[in-house]
Amino acid sequence: MKIILSVFLLFGLLSCQQEKFDFANELAFTTNFEMNELYQGSKGVYGPKNTWLLLFTFNKYCYFYKTPFNKSLGESRVTKRVAGKCSFNDDAIISQTGIKDFKMNLHVQEKIKLSLIIDGKSFNYPLFNHSITRKFTPFNNQLKKSFFDNVYVNGGLEYLKAKTIKSGTLCHGVNTECKDVVKYKCDLCEEGSYEVVDFNCAQGGSKYCGKDKCGTKNQPACPRGYKVLDTKLPSLCFNGSPAGFCSPGLSTFCSDEGILICL
Repeated sequence: MKIILSVFLLFGLLSCQQEKFDFANELAFTTNFEMNELYQGSKGVYGPKNTWLLLFTFNKYCYFYKTPFNKSLGESRVTKRVAGKCSFNDDAIISQTGIKDFKMNLHVQEKIKLSLIIDGKSFNYPLFNHSITRKFTPFNNQLKKSFFDNVYVNGGLEYLKAKTIKSGTLCHGVNTECKDVVKYKCDLCEEGSYEVVDFNCAQGGSKYCGKDKCGTKNQPACPRGYKVLDTKLPSLCFNGSPAGFCSPGLSTFCSDEGILICL
């Protein structure tokens, strides 16, 4: 009886905590809404594939969307900033899985309204604390950044060209202490991104822009799961390391750059 009562009390506590977060209300009265203009529009958010994208931030929260890949459908989640930074690895306050189609638009009239179109169903969120005094859109000005009162929008065609990242570029770097030495920006990779085996971190190793060719000759080894390894070694890059795997006939070696590769 005590066990059953404890379970009910725990469930009630979790329910109360979840009820405290009202997504629509938080957006309605936010004073620091900021969105990634790169993913706004009717074409939808489809790439880079299998990548967590930071779409917008508001108050102390971050809205991420993971793009579909093969049979894996899309997923959205809201996380809380930690030390002012956003991470998709943090616990989700709210989330939605099984998304096939995702679009995001910012409607600018007398008031500003955020629209999320998920699998054909539209969800509209007015931003009551934001308004504009003159009519213009994010794309018809020559500035790299556009301001609608206290709404900040990354905008402009020049911005779009300048912000994409070429293949081969480090887009998320971690060190032996599992601290970010290069802030996550893989959502700007032109051809997706891939993870390499270097340091033993719960959030995974460093990540590079480009097509994932892991496991093939002269390419990074495919990473194994962090919990599968169950080791406390700070570095996973050494010859014969089991932290990555290769195609038949190849073995793992640590390159001069400190990345586990297949040879």
